[in-house]
Amino acid sequence: MFLTNLYNTILFEPVFNLLMFLYQLMPAHDMGLAVILLTMIVKALLLPIDMKALRSQKALQEMQPKIDEIQKKYKDDKEEQAKQTMLIFQESKINPFFGIWALFIQIPILIAIYQVLTQLSAAVKNGQSIAIAKFYPFVHQPEVINYLFLGIIDLSKPALWMAIIVGILQFIQIKMTMGKTPKTKDSQSVMQQSMAYFSPIFLAIVLTALPAVIGVYFLATSIWTIAQQQIIQKKKESHDGQ
Repeated sequence: MFLTNLYNTILFEPVFNLLMFLYQLMPAHDMGLAVILLTMIVKALLLPIDMKALRSQKALQEMQPKIDEIQKKYKDDKEEQAKQTMLIFQESKINPFFGIWALFIQIPILIAIYQVLTQLSAAVKNGQSIAIAKFYPFVHQPEVINYLFLGIIDLSKPALWMAIIVGILQFIQIKMTMGKTPKTKDSQSVMQQSMAYFSPIFLAIVLTALPAVIGVYFLATSIWTIAQQQIIQKKKESHDGQ
């Protein structure tokens, strides 16, 4: 009960009220535009963590050949293998677990956004009150919610085309994150290559059963992340060229 109340207070209610506040600011009260703006605000707040995680990921990819050499050299001595690998991380000042910690930080926020969008969509669909959480004093409670994105796309219903686009963007995002990795047959490489295909397909299938407004969130997130990775890559290429 305590954890539920804490979650509602620090995540669910703030996300809900921010979305409602943005919705009231949008022209024609467009929920799609409100979700896009909400995504941009959340990603902007998480930008320092995201950028550090992406840099760490790129650095780990570049170090992979050295790690492979250590694994071959000390294949019969796992203790020395781990010791030499950690020495490389220390010399390069890279925390190999930062990406995992960054993910753990973002998962609760993603869950809160997902729950707000699904519960709000369900309330609108069933003609129930949209007060799925308490409104802050400065946020006005709208009588109805407009789910027509740009006045033509009904985001309250599932949309196959939205799911397909999100799946394609997720695939591009994962391939960019993986970088130009060698096509080896070790278990780690096979798993990475499998995830590059499985995750986008799985997400697309899930989105076909959910309101398209959730797809808008994933769409905006994917575009933001792809642009972010492009910026990091260009900066790296510029730095290497000097």
